[in-house]
Amino acid sequence: IILSTNMSKFRADALKHFFWAILIFATAAIFRLSVMDLMEFKTDEAKSLDAAVQFYKSPYIAQTTLPSSTGVYNMPLFFYLLTIIAFFSKDPLVISSLIAFINSILVMIFYLIVKRYYGNFVGVCASFLMATSPWMILYSRKIWGPDLILLFAIPAFYFIHRLIMDKKPKAIFGLSLCLMLLFQVHFSGVTLALASILTLIIFRVQISRKWLTLGIMLGSITLIPYLTLESFVCVDCMPTIEKVFDSSNFFRWSEIISGANFEDVLGDDYTAFLDQYAFLKITNLLFIFESFIVIWGIGCIFKNKKLHFLLIYLITAPVVAFLTFTPARMYYFLSASPFIILIYALGINWFFRLEGIKAHLRGVLGWGTITIIIFINIIFEVSFYKFLFQKQTIEGDYGDIYKVTNTLVEDKLSQVKDQPNYDFIRSEFFVKLFTSSGGY
Repeated sequence: IILSTNMSKFRADALKHFFWAILIFATAAIFRLSVMDLMEFKTDEAKSLDAAVQFYKSPYIAQTTLPSSTGVYNMPLFFYLLTIIAFFSKDPLVISSLIAFINSILVMIFYLIVKRYYGNFVGVCASFLMATSPWMILYSRKIWGPDLILLFAIPAFYFIHRLIMDKKPKAIFGLSLCLMLLFQVHFSGVTLALASILTLIIFRVQISRKWLTLGIMLGSITLIPYLTLESFVCVDCMPTIEKVFDSSNFFRWSEIISGANFEDVLGDDYTAFLDQYAFLKITNLLFIFESFIVIWGIGCIFKNKKLHFLLIYLITAPVVAFLTFTPARMYYFLSASPFIILIYALGINWFFRLEGIKAHLRGVLGWGTITIIIFINIIFEVSFYKFLFQKQTIEGDYGDIYKVTNTLVEDKLSQVKDQPNYDFIRSEFFVKLFTSSGGY
């Protein structure tokens, strides 16, 4: 009887977790895979696409990707990953859709990891915040290095938990391998590596040196072509922006679960966007409330010594960005986003532990809070897509939507559209379009 009862409970739990996993994946996929022709597609995306597509015309080993904002060449791993994805199709829409699909799967995996260590409610909260966050959606559906950061950041998130909470020394292999690959996708991944090193030292985490060495060695293989460069600096690409300490790095990370500060994306059109969808002005008020949530999350961590390591991952990225004169751009915090979003979920879970309040009221506060945040994020994202569809050309960093650019390219190349090498011609034309004198 006991065995039968346990089996029934196991099946019920498995069914519940399966339901949430599918729902979370579907939610993430809806916003990442919808209206792909509205995606951002500019010079970096065009050059990345061309590099991957041209490999199938004349195979080569890339030594770099595009120059970073510091003028230093990025490492070639993103091109390698993109080349694999381009094997299935050379169409920018299909490639972007595959990147969006990968990120949707990763959101579901994030749920399974968080659920295992923090319980189902925290897992549901954290994953739905990641699934519906306008910032996380923005950086998960285009052909750019930061859009594949989660491919290694989420496994690294898992392996650090295996090391600290499960006390599995061999997990250092997975962590070291993921961290080596992460910073090769984008330099901001260095902050996650630094936070992990500090965590291992401060908390005296037991690791296997043999597996650490193996992880580093395997992760270094894709670095070899980069290390053969004569110069890592793109002299013509050195930024002209004056380097200053940007104090907004210390709070910019806290906007990652909402649509706050989307002015960086929409530029001069941001005011028009808010005027057209006046309801979204409430997001500024919501951000104030969200600030309290993250404070509650930090408070919960302070009360539990086992979770103190999360604070290192929260602090490292903004401090490094500030000390290196890095402007407070959201994609610099993508590597730490699983930890940041987890802390928000812990803050929401705090409602269930309020003393002096009836259980059903605590449930209303907890579920009500996450529902409101998700609802506003959904409204924001739908409004954002509507605005892109109507405006098409954004007076900000977003620029022209892909549909506009692709229509122009197809019109110019209409006479060669039936040629078997059209994909290669088109990818080259995209680059010429954006890099021609006077720009596009």
